[in-house]
Amino acid sequence: MSTPYKLLIAAAFLLLTTTRCGKEFLDRQPPGELTFEEFFKTHEQAVESVNAVYEQFRSFDCLGLGYLGCTDIISDDADKGSTPNDQPLLLDVDNFTIDPSLEYFSTIYRGYYRAIARANIAIENIPGVDMDAATRDRLVGECKFLRAYSYFLLVQWFGDLPLVTTTLGVDEYYAQTRQPRETIYAQIENDLIAAIAALPEKNQYPAADLGRATKASAKGLLAKLYMLKKDYGNAERYCLEIINSGQYSLLPKYADNFKSGRKRPGIRF
Repeated sequence: MSTPYKLLIAAAFLLLTTTRCGKEFLDRQPPGELTFEEFFKTHEQAVESVNAVYEQFRSFDCLGLGYLGCTDIISDDADKGSTPNDQPLLLDVDNFTIDPSLEYFSTIYRGYYRAIARANIAIENIPGVDMDAATRDRLVGECKFLRAYSYFLLVQWFGDLPLVTTTLGVDEYYAQTRQPRETIYAQIENDLIAAIAALPEKNQYPAADLGRATKASAKGLLAKLYMLKKDYGNAERYCLEIINSGQYSLLPKYADNFKSGRKRPGIRF
C-alpha cells in the first residue's frame, strides 16, 4: 500500500477516534420532524393527535376486505359475489369454511388495535397540554368514544380480548392476556359514559368540525352495548334521549340513506 493511502486511512481513523462516533454525531433528527418529546405542546398538536385516531379508521386494515368480510359478507346482508377465483378467502368467509389463520382476521385485529393505541396515547397526553379546558375535555372524549367503538367491534368478532388502555412498553406487548367479554363491556361502558359527558351535540360543532364524535354518537353506541347485555331499559333510555334531542330525523324512504351526493340527517361521528 502506498504512503498516501496509509496517511489517508490514518487520518480517517484519527477523526473517528476523536469524535468517537457519538450518538449525537451520527443519529441526527431530520430537520422539520418532531420527536415524541417535542409533541403534545400546543392546541394544534392535541387536535392532530386526535385526527390521527380518526385517520386510522380510513386505513385498509379497518375498512378494507377484512371489514367487509367480517360484517356484511359473513352475515345475511350480502354474498361474496364475483367469480370463485376473485378473493377466494372471502368465499371461505361466506361459506363459514374458515379457521383462525385467515389473513383478513389478523388485518382487522391489527387495524383496530392500532386505533386503540393511538387513542391511548392521546388520552394520556392531551390533559397535559396548555389549552382551553373545554376543548381539551372534548378531544379526550372523542378518543374515548373511538376507543370504545374499536373494542365494541373487536369483542363481537373475537370474544375475549386483551384490554389495553395505556401506552405499552416494548417488553409489555407480548405479555397481554385475553380478558373476559364482560370486562371489555365494562371498559366500553365507562368510556362511553365519559364521552357523553364531554362531547357536544351535533349542532354545537362549527361547520369545519362536523363529522367528529357527538354526544348522540356515544349514546347510540352505548344503547347498542346495552342491547348486547340485554339491558333493554337503559338501551331504550339512550335511544329516546337521541330521538328527543331534536338533532336528528328520519328520511321518508329508507333507500335514500344510500344515495350519494345528498345531505341527509343521521347520527354522525
